Amino acid sequence: MNFRTAHYIFKHFILATLLFCPLFSNAQTVEEGLKFLSIEQYTNARAVFNKLLAQNNSAESHFYMGYYHLKMEAPDSADLFFRKGLSLDPKYLLNQVGVGMVQMYKCKKAEAKMNFDAALKATKNKDMTVIARVGEAYTAYENCTDFDAAVALLKEAAEQKTVNEDIFLTLGDAYMSKTTTGGEAVSAYEKAIKQNPKSARAYIRIGKIYVRAKNYNEALKYYRQGIDADPGYSPGYRETAELLFKAGRYAEAVENYAKYIEMSDNSTYTLFKYAKFLYLAKEWQKCKDVLTKLKPTLDDPVLYRLLGHAEHELGNQPAAEAAMKTFFGAAKADQVLFVDYEYMTRIYLKSGQDSLAAEFLIKTAQMDSAKSRNNQYAEAADIYFKLKSYKKAAALYEQYIALGTYKANNLLSLGKAYFFEKDNVKADTTFGRLIAEYPAVQNGYIWRARVKVRLDPESSQGLAQPYYEKFVELILAKPDLIEKNKKDLVEAHLYLGYRFVLLKNKEKADINWNKALEYEPGNARAQEGLKFKF
Repeated sequence: MNFRTAHYIFKHFILATLLFCPLFSNAQTVEEGLKFLSIEQYTNARAVFNKLLAQNNSAESHFYMGYYHLKMEAPDSADLFFRKGLSLDPKYLLNQVGVGMVQMYKCKKAEAKMNFDAALKATKNKDMTVIARVGEAYTAYENCTDFDAAVALLKEAAEQKTVNEDIFLTLGDAYMSKTTTGGEAVSAYEKAIKQNPKSARAYIRIGKIYVRAKNYNEALKYYRQGIDADPGYSPGYRETAELLFKAGRYAEAVENYAKYIEMSDNSTYTLFKYAKFLYLAKEWQKCKDVLTKLKPTLDDPVLYRLLGHAEHELGNQPAAEAAMKTFFGAAKADQVLFVDYEYMTRIYLKSGQDSLAAEFLIKTAQMDSAKSRNNQYAEAADIYFKLKSYKKAAALYEQYIALGTYKANNLLSLGKAYFFEKDNVKADTTFGRLIAEYPAVQNGYIWRARVKVRLDPESSQGLAQPYYEKFVELILAKPDLIEKNKKDLVEAHLYLGYRFVLLKNKEKADINWNKALEYEPGNARAQEGLKFKF
């Protein structure tokens, strides 16, 4: 689950919990724990819920521990607590809803619905706690939702005589997830604000609607209203930071996120989120510092990914390589991303380990089912070409060209790889294809001429002649190309001079000898050619 999704889930779940605190035997303590969750002080929240469980081994205390673990993205642990709560008191139906929440988290919608329906039926659809919980569960997970069912249930709760701000907040969340305009969501949030003008969460949620509409100035206005309404509501600073990041106001973004960390929970969990934010803001040194602090306590391979990337950006290639190797050794297959292979490529290129860089370029291309990174086959081939591993280079150029996104230089490089591998037939065929597909590219002609020289070493057949002549023609048509192609022009004219000697055409032979001397005064072969007498 990604960083934003985790917060999305948390915000949806926390609302309804606050509604039903009076059900617990120590309501103030529960409220305290839930308040810690709402401002994302997870360590303090866990301490409160642990204390509740120690004081009272009840179905309710197991529900809150399960709820806490689900917020911490530990669904299996949450499931254990919910099921234990059910075994202690099957009539305490929030645990059955909790089991359904875990199933929705894992996108087992059919199983989740069975638990939700059973809980609703047992209460005859009259228990507002159960209704609100089920409604939230249907909207809590971006990839596993039933917005229509959620809205119906939450509207039923909102229509009761005794309704507080949290019901409207929850209903607003359901509407915001279901609709594109957000009008009904705003209406629900405004009702929450009417009941509690200090409802920072309502202001923040209205701001998020404007973010979705890409009206960032209006969104920022509501975020700041939310912070003004309740300066202690730390998620407001996080949302503000993320909005400022979108606007490219990175310094302000990091400042707000640092305040969020200071106010929420200086725990491993939140510090890791902070490190991710610093990573996104490209605050590489700060990111490295936070990750280094977390290394002794956080067992998560992603830490080493971020650390490896940061070390590379800071120019510390040995440290970057070590961190990335740790990441690859510990990460599951589905945790490895394109960007990881790309960073390994950069690290190896920077540290002069070109062959390893090529291997990771190939891995990146192979990993990409959308074929958007096809060019990395060609990049790897270029590296092997530079290393004079022409056979490997040719194979990769062929693979890239077969995908259909190649350019003239790729065909040229393939032909040259075959040429240096001394596979003259394939080289000739490839340069012929280059000339046919890109007739204005002069290099195709001179390289095919060179292959023809090999195939006609005595020049008796003149196989190279038309290609050298075409090369000269194309260069002379663009005088600005002459200076950087002088060496190749000398080669062409020396061949043509000798060819016309064989044809006993001294006039044309001398023209070519003189042209060679024009581009390279003192060329011995041209001077000797001019002395030749028929």
